[in-house]
Amino acid sequence: MVPILCSIGGYDVRAYGVFALLCLGAAAAYFYRYRREIGISGATVLDLALGTGIGGVIGGRLGAFLLYSPEWGRQAFLDSGFSFFQGTWGALAGFLLVGRLRGLDLGRLSDYAAVAGPLGHVFGRLGCFLGGCCHGRPTDLPWGVRFPAESRVASGLEGVPVHPTQLYEVGLDLALAALLHRALRRRVAAGRAHDGSLFLWYFIAYGVARFGLEFLRDDPGALGGALSTAQWMAVAQVVVAGVWAARLRNKIVTAHEV
Repeated sequence: MVPILCSIGGYDVRAYGVFALLCLGAAAAYFYRYRREIGISGATVLDLALGTGIGGVIGGRLGAFLLYSPEWGRQAFLDSGFSFFQGTWGALAGFLLVGRLRGLDLGRLSDYAAVAGPLGHVFGRLGCFLGGCCHGRPTDLPWGVRFPAESRVASGLEGVPVHPTQLYEVGLDLALAALLHRALRRRVAAGRAHDGSLFLWYFIAYGVARFGLEFLRDDPGALGGALSTAQWMAVAQVVVAGVWAARLRNKIVTAHEV
């Protein structure tokens, strides 16, 4: 693995940070590709990307700090790492806030975000793989990966073959992006209204898949119980998104009956 890509002026350029930027860039590129179809300008795409990035960093840092940091204080917050679910929710909040401030159709934006989200996440998980974080449990399978001590591998697992769960998620995100892109193109071709339901289905599908993937991960259970913290977060995400999707469906059915 390559946790440090290069050094510039004595500063180490880490793979995780570079691929986090690529994550945001890939999502923004998708929006830019369809900006005219969405009805927004290139400048608005940049505003949405900035709101998403700021919200994601704040949410991810704050989530990791509150759930995993044994200490309190400014430095503890800066060193706390990143929590995916809270980062995703923070990114969504920043994205929607910018959309509302710009007076945009949030349902339309959310449907396109259903594809941009997993597409960007592909690069995020590649960064995790290169950096050695978010790996799985030890395994004897032939595709087990060994992470060096200088990576972010968990203590005691240096050089031990583990599940490359980061790459499992890359495959999952590619599949979700492809399926949701196809569903979005069908919706556009049929002239159907955008209500944000595609994004809710992305949240549901990812939450279910991540819940199962956690059984191969080496994550702590900060919230207690037999489930990992990420599994509790996945359950919460699926429940909220599922209830919201059901309400949208009932609203559509009622509108057709009137």
